[in-house]
Amino acid sequence: MSTSARLARPIALAALLALPTSTHAFTGDNHKDLTAAAFRVLADPQTVAELRAASVIGDSKAYEPLAPGIPWYLSAAHFDNCAWSEGSTWIKDHRKAAVSAAIAYDASPTAALRAEVFGNFGFVLHATEDFYAHSYWVESHAWGALANLDGAEPAGWFSGTYPDDLPKKCPAGVPHHDVLNKDAASRAGFDEAYADAILAVQDQLDRFVAELRAAAPARADAILARLGLRRQVQVISEALAWPTGKVYFFQGGAYSRYDLVTDHVDPGYPRDTATSWTGLGDLGGVIDATLVAPGGADAYFFRGMRYSRYDVAADRVDDGYPLDIGTYWHGLWGSGLDAAVLWPDGKIYFFRGPLYERYDFEDDQVDNGYPLPIVGPWRGLEPFSDGIDAVFVTPNGQKAYFFRGDYYIRYDVALDRADPGYPLRIEDYWHGL
Repeated sequence: MSTSARLARPIALAALLALPTSTHAFTGDNHKDLTAAAFRVLADPQTVAELRAASVIGDSKAYEPLAPGIPWYLSAAHFDNCAWSEGSTWIKDHRKAAVSAAIAYDASPTAALRAEVFGNFGFVLHATEDFYAHSYWVESHAWGALANLDGAEPAGWFSGTYPDDLPKKCPAGVPHHDVLNKDAASRAGFDEAYADAILAVQDQLDRFVAELRAAAPARADAILARLGLRRQVQVISEALAWPTGKVYFFQGGAYSRYDLVTDHVDPGYPRDTATSWTGLGDLGGVIDATLVAPGGADAYFFRGMRYSRYDVAADRVDDGYPLDIGTYWHGLWGSGLDAAVLWPDGKIYFFRGPLYERYDFEDDQVDNGYPLPIVGPWRGLEPFSDGIDAVFVTPNGQKAYFFRGDYYIRYDVALDRADPGYPLRIEDYWHGL
């Protein structure tokens, strides 16, 4: 039995977290913050808190009572010392142990078994995150490119040497851990390592879910629900910044008008969309995506395969609508739009699932080279890697707000990246929504 398999045992999470920790990268707060960011729209708040706490256990002395005589710093647990195969085995063994614990927890839902699930998955998260902080991966790959940690060692890959960790497999000349370490925002490569780690732990969740479905196909959905591993309910289906400076938020057949100055929904909302927006009843009064066109004279509302053009001054849908999206928006997806926004540079961005397209309104067609993944070009949106519910740009053009589930991310237009510290909860900061 491998060392990592022997360590895949029940874990008393609270006791484990009370043990002394190391100073490996990321720092404990970075591990916790990026883990929480990755899971906030994918798990219940309690589960996010449990995963956030579990993500630092790879830096604890938990190994000593579980495997006497085994050094409590293992290269496998951090991808140190060029230990690819050991790290890969470590992740696969603990993910498998987490699946087994989840099935046992379904049969006997005790606190100890729940802790075992998240404890083992915590080892997976910690090692996965450290891969990007400790190795020469982000320096040699594009933002958002992920390693297959279940697969063969990539050619030319190496990680930093760390004296306390075993085994030591690096050839002579490989730099020390402290040279490659990306443990703080001041270190080169930190932002990319942090972003890639968010995507990588989301990928580990996908692998865990796939393995659980294979092991317990009839019970997998119920087990995931019991663990709180489920996408969070959508709060907003679309947002529209109106020429008056107000922002309209749509959900279902209703909408609310938000005043950015008073930072609150205006009195008297929500209201019925079909009743208040003349002509939108022909779309069923439900909005998938919407935007104000360049110049501000018209707005466009999209639902399913159709769209309507709205005259801002006349405050009504123009005659002859709705029309077919695929016929009149050249190159754009013909249905299933999630969100749309007019960017300050005059381009229009449409989002569907994990992809987006850039539309040139003047040329009346999608620009060449699209669609593209959200991940990579939209830096800092990694927590929303699988899609956007809503987005709008502030009237001054300085910030954009992206919404997913019950969270949002603020984006700096000039810097072309999300501001630090997000995502945050909608209900905590958008008063009245």
